[in-house]
Amino acid sequence: MGENTPNFPSAGGQIPCRFQVQFNGNPYLRKNFRLMEKKSAALHWLLFFASVAAFVVLYFVYPELITVTFPFIVYFFAKGLDLI
Repeated sequence: MGENTPNFPSAGGQIPCRFQVQFNGNPYLRKNFRLMEKKSAALHWLLFFASVAAFVVLYFVYPELITVTFPFIVYFFAKGLDLI
């Protein structure tokens, strides 16, 4: 290895992948990532369908205001699919 190349003894002298997460040196991260669990998305789906219903109502009552519902529809759809 050259002078400017960092030496990573834990990776066998190779530079580890930047997407690889190592929890060896940080007990806080190790503990919190073990405690993460998948939460129910039922509330997000309910709010998504309520937003779609509000879109339909606004379409017939105040068509100029339907764009107000777009952020809510997109946000709750993404949360329902667990993309965010």
